[in-house]
Amino acid sequence: MGKRSIEERLAEFDEQRQKCKERMNVINEREKRLIKQQKIMEAKQRTHRLIKIGGMVESVLGRSFEEEDYPELEAFLRREGKNGSFFLNAMEHRHNM
Repeated sequence: MGKRSIEERLAEFDEQRQKCKERMNVINEREKRLIKQQKIMEAKQRTHRLIKIGGMVESVLGRSFEEEDYPELEAFLRREGKNGSFFLNAMEHRHNM
C-alpha cells in the first residue's frame, strides 16, 4: 500500500486524541484520590493534636474538662492575647526554632 489518505490520518489523530483524553481521566482520578488521602491524613493529625491538647488541659486542671469550662478557657486565651501574649509568644518562639 502507498500513502495513507488525509481521512485516515485525521482518523488516526482522533484515535490518539481519545487515548490522551482517557489517560488524562485516569491521571485526574489518581490525583483526586491522592488529594483525598492527604486531607484524611491531615484531619487525623489535627484530631490527634486536639486530643493531646485536651489531655494536657485535663492533666493541669486535675479533673475532666467540662462543657461549662469552654467559655472560661476561651476567655482566658483571648485575655492572654491582649495582656502581653506570653503564651502565644512562647508558642511562636518554640515553633520558629
